[in-house]
Amino acid sequence: MTHRSARSARVVAAALLVAHPVAGQSPYATSHFVPRAGSTAVAVSLRMPHGSSGDESGMEGTADLVARVLAEQVARSLERWGTGTVTSRVGRTSLSFDLLTTPETWRQDLTRMDSVLFDAPIDVQLFERTRQLTLESLAFEEGSPVREYRMEVARTLAPPGSPWTRPPGGTSVSVGAMTPAALERYRGSNLRRAGAVVVVVGPQAPVPTGPDSTRVDPAVVPSEPRDDGLAWIAGQRVDAVRDVTSAWITIAYPAPRSAKRVELELLAFVLDEELDPTPPDPDRYSVEVRIEDTPGGPVIVAEAAVLPEAADRWEARIRGAVSRLAEQTMPADFFRLRLRRFRATRLLAESAPEVLAARIAGDLARLGFARDLPAEIRSLDASALSGAARSLGDPRVFRFGPDLGIDTGASPRPPRGASGRADPPRAP
Repeated sequence: MTHRSARSARVVAAALLVAHPVAGQSPYATSHFVPRAGSTAVAVSLRMPHGSSGDESGMEGTADLVARVLAEQVARSLERWGTGTVTSRVGRTSLSFDLLTTPETWRQDLTRMDSVLFDAPIDVQLFERTRQLTLESLAFEEGSPVREYRMEVARTLAPPGSPWTRPPGGTSVSVGAMTPAALERYRGSNLRRAGAVVVVVGPQAPVPTGPDSTRVDPAVVPSEPRDDGLAWIAGQRVDAVRDVTSAWITIAYPAPRSAKRVELELLAFVLDEELDPTPPDPDRYSVEVRIEDTPGGPVIVAEAAVLPEAADRWEARIRGAVSRLAEQTMPADFFRLRLRRFRATRLLAESAPEVLAARIAGDLARLGFARDLPAEIRSLDASALSGAARSLGDPRVFRFGPDLGIDTGASPRPPRGASGRADPPRAP
């Protein structure tokens, strides 16, 4: 933990110790307070370093079910006092609970949420109700092409056999086998105060408890880990031929683990605008560009759902957009316009305290420090954008949909076997 992070932890400990008074210490791994003068709400994000990839084999969906049940138990506890609301988020490597409440009651509401998450027994009736709703949802989803596509995309991004690829929501078989005792065992092993990151965004700093306690702004620590490794070295291609009415395309580019996060975020934003302008292309159903934190490092993922006859053209379009950004530095006027839109989009989203709290919790878990995003955005220039694009490795391509035998100008695809999988096999 850095010096500033340690100071921040001491600050928030003053409020957090309302629930667990251990003299001079926070009960959590990291605690961070972000002052926001004049705010009428307080947001708390509590993040655990365990997600669906930590589910045991045959017990897929445990983290998701634990989060759903506990979030509902917290909500019921808060309803008795008529104060805050809570939501849960489960990723492949993290599990988060987000509390939104008032400046007057946030300490008490955090105490109530903490008590339910770590101490209260699993409500058996609530467990059974939530499990049944989950099974009904899975019965609807299982067998759908979208679910199969998502599972194959995860396998494309991770090494063979990686637990990271397990279905976050589980399966009908795995969820059907779960019991309250199984959830208690999972919680006892994975949900611990000592492993949690807690971020509070609100108008009031916690009351100081000693001469070293002070209110601090989000801190930027310039030294990020220098590791230029990529999630994979060799690119690959997989074509899954299915008799469906749409075509899905995923092209994933590995980025160096040492890459600055804000540069990758800008690159993803610009690619999304390049691929999905206004008005949108009439051949596309949806387009998304995002950053995935895979077991091997960050990956820029571009996905498009399009008309089957447009699939080759869209693959070429995605590849071409990345190549242009890598080969040509964007003219200054165009770059300033893109940067203003990027800044406005990100800062408008983070005007919601719960969004800011969740992002900083992710920063602390991933990087070890809270980024000053406005300052980082101001430091960006066109060369940073093109440099981020040039740093990307060879892509992995996954195509899912019908094979119409239409050549629309994209690079020729390699031969496919009966499985629909192209050579060479996945790189480790």
